[in-house]
Amino acid sequence: MVKFTVTIITWLTVIHFTVFAQREIKGHVYDKDDRKPLQEANVFLFTAEKSILKGQAVTDQHGDFIIKNIPPGNYVLTISFMGYRAATLPVEFTERARLWQIPLPQTGLQKNAITLNSISIKINKPLFIIRKDTIEFSAKDFPTAENASMKNLLQKIPGLTIDQDGNFYYLGRRIRELYINGRPVFSQGPNSSGDPQKISRMLLANLVDKIQIADKKGIDGMIEGGKNEKVINITVKQDMKKKINGVAGAGYGTDGRYNLAANANLFRDDKQIITSANINNTNAQQGPYSTDDALSAENFGRGVSKRRTLNGNASIDLAPKVKLNTNLMVYSDRPTNDQELQRDNVLPDSTFRYNSHTQMENTFSQNMLFANLSIQLNDRNIITLDVSGSVGRFDINTQNKYVSTSGKNNDTINQGNTSNAALTKKNGFMYTGMYTNISHNKKGRVNFSMSINQENSDNEQQNNTLNISAATHLSDTINQKINATTHTRNISTSAGYQYSILPELALTAGYKFNGQYTGNDQQAFDFDEGKRGFYRSNKDLTYNFRNNLNTHTVTAGIFKSGKKLEGVFNLSFVSSSSNSDNFTLAAHYYQRVNYLSPNLFMSYKIDNYKTLSANFVRETQPVQAAGTLIPVISTANPLYIQLGNPDLKPTISNTANLDYRSFSVNGLSFSTNLSLNIPQHAATKSISSDSSGKQISQTINTNGNYIINQSITLSKRFAKSGLSLNYYTMYDLNHVNTFINNLQNSTSQFRYRQQLNASWMYKKFLEVESIAVMEYINNTYSIQGNAHHDYLNYLLNLNTNTYLPLDINVGVGTLYVNSTAQHQQFIVVNSWISKTFLPKKSLQAKLFVYDLFRKNQSLVTTQTFTYIEQQTNSVLAQYFLFSLSWFFGKSNPTAK
Repeated sequence: MVKFTVTIITWLTVIHFTVFAQREIKGHVYDKDDRKPLQEANVFLFTAEKSILKGQAVTDQHGDFIIKNIPPGNYVLTISFMGYRAATLPVEFTERARLWQIPLPQTGLQKNAITLNSISIKINKPLFIIRKDTIEFSAKDFPTAENASMKNLLQKIPGLTIDQDGNFYYLGRRIRELYINGRPVFSQGPNSSGDPQKISRMLLANLVDKIQIADKKGIDGMIEGGKNEKVINITVKQDMKKKINGVAGAGYGTDGRYNLAANANLFRDDKQIITSANINNTNAQQGPYSTDDALSAENFGRGVSKRRTLNGNASIDLAPKVKLNTNLMVYSDRPTNDQELQRDNVLPDSTFRYNSHTQMENTFSQNMLFANLSIQLNDRNIITLDVSGSVGRFDINTQNKYVSTSGKNNDTINQGNTSNAALTKKNGFMYTGMYTNISHNKKGRVNFSMSINQENSDNEQQNNTLNISAATHLSDTINQKINATTHTRNISTSAGYQYSILPELALTAGYKFNGQYTGNDQQAFDFDEGKRGFYRSNKDLTYNFRNNLNTHTVTAGIFKSGKKLEGVFNLSFVSSSSNSDNFTLAAHYYQRVNYLSPNLFMSYKIDNYKTLSANFVRETQPVQAAGTLIPVISTANPLYIQLGNPDLKPTISNTANLDYRSFSVNGLSFSTNLSLNIPQHAATKSISSDSSGKQISQTINTNGNYIINQSITLSKRFAKSGLSLNYYTMYDLNHVNTFINNLQNSTSQFRYRQQLNASWMYKKFLEVESIAVMEYINNTYSIQGNAHHDYLNYLLNLNTNTYLPLDINVGVGTLYVNSTAQHQQFIVVNSWISKTFLPKKSLQAKLFVYDLFRKNQSLVTTQTFTYIEQQTNSVLAQYFLFSLSWFFGKSNPTAK
């Protein structure tokens, strides 16, 4: 009976999906005058009674379209194309009907569309439009409050999530770049743009016309296999291109707290200028006028900062085919922190705990200038030049008191204090030139590029440590001065060729050379009590080191682009050699690695709304000589000395991904991604500990590591209620081999995370933004008999804004944090009230209260593969801040 029932259900399922899949509409859209096909015309299918959108399509290069999976019923089909009169025709599907072929006379469009005065057709507009690989949303479908930031608008987009650290994702894919009108903004390198977190806070939502999300592509125009990233492009409203717009605000409060910020923008068709400045001592990343960032993670960071930033970006068309893009970034910060730290080191036969109380007072400054010049000589030749320079200064001053304990009774091993003062000066420059040539028949494409990057660093460090052994009661004084100079130069050249053998098939070939030179000279001196100065040379920490790391890559591949299937297959031969010399010890180290690197990416478009993709990438992760190869990396804490490894091999990463994404016209989106990474020659830590509590760590190579990761994203936009929900869940299993006192330790780290983002606006009266996060972390250490350590983190961030009569806004921001690792929980409440003045609501007065109930804390738990650490840090105390802000260049208010 069970078998019969299963058979019947299976046949019914097959019959249902077969009939459902066969019911479809086909048609051909063309210009009635010249009969030429119209590509990227929009086709929508609505129910005849309630005008509910049931299907959507975009015509291909031949003007053809198809809409599948249509249930029986009566419909209205509309066809539209910019500059043409829309066509509307009825469609009826019975139970038996399978195919509706639209007659040609009904799908031709006439130019110079007219306005219908006597007939009004009301339809439910689709939430988004798909144009090739780009998904486009209209800003007017996502209402925002007066003077809201661009970030406030973007987090209403279904599928677009922003985590508590401000990072952007679309259906699980990371977004690192945001463009304005197709132009890069605050770019720091070729073929890139700035961070959406920074830009979306800087600009206001009233600028935005369209939000476009597309795949991140390389310089050759192809999807970069393995990176799996997206980019955002914002198009600006036409009426905002006629004036200079922005905001300026100043606030001052109790305890001497202040926040001053300004932003001014000019958008034109041939130029774009964006400037911003901010000075504050409130840990803020935005001006006092913001209402949606009151509880961002940066405001609750470690310590208190006095920050100054100046940013400027200009993108100008010097000529019709000559474009200049420049950035200026000036940054300075004076962070202070009072930190309590407890670190449990993972050891095979004992528990070693390091407890410290550290006071930090640092000063950082960094200035950078970047310029990009793009010259299109003609339709076939393009030259791109990038130049950047940077200067930085970093002063670090710490006072640290510590106690080291061991055993079940936490017996004291040693205790003492360390005073550390370090000054680092850095400067660097980068030059990149690229040339692209397209053949006469448009089938061939040649790319040449060359890049030179130079970085220089001078470090002066003084350490004064008094260490007292509990067993002997003897004290050990370390008083050292270290001067280190590091020069890093990177030269990269590449040549690539692409030729189309068929309209949708191309062959590719390329060569790339990357040469990295690192020179590191360190002089160390101990304090001479007799001469009262640093005159005694420390031979153990003095060295003269050089490294040359060269990599040659030869690549051949094939590229397939089509309506349904898109794919890339490359096969590279990679030869990497590393030559290191420690002239002080007369030691030479040589490493050569040769391997084949396949790169496969395939994407299948099931229909306009569903995509299945898979990729496999085998590539080298370059060794950073200044951070891993030099003999001594850090002696800032004499109990934790970090050594380099000149004999280190580059890690070869083997990564496979399987990805499925779907959209629907009613605002429902779904995605899932499964990935596996198995590195070869993985970089890991080798740690040696002695009975006095001192540790020496060094990076070495190992095998047997792997990472498994899966994520699921589910998003829904409820247009009538104005509610956007974005749900994200993921897990990963990270297996890492380390070595502790020459014994192998296998650590398995399991991490599970759920996150729900919600954005709701009710009739411009009430706005609610929230992020709810639950994260579980479990570490298992084989060296301790597979003992496991786990904890849960809960976070709820809730912002509410109520917009009252007389243009008054009352807002409350609530942050709830619960950490089971430290058995602590707290709730922070911020509140504000503001009022806008003038006809365009251009003037805002605001009173802001930070940490209304004085509950703010900073709790950090870190579980690594060799230790478990818990921190508490100093935080901002309660303050009141009154501010005035002026929003200029606004459009006329919409009549209610």
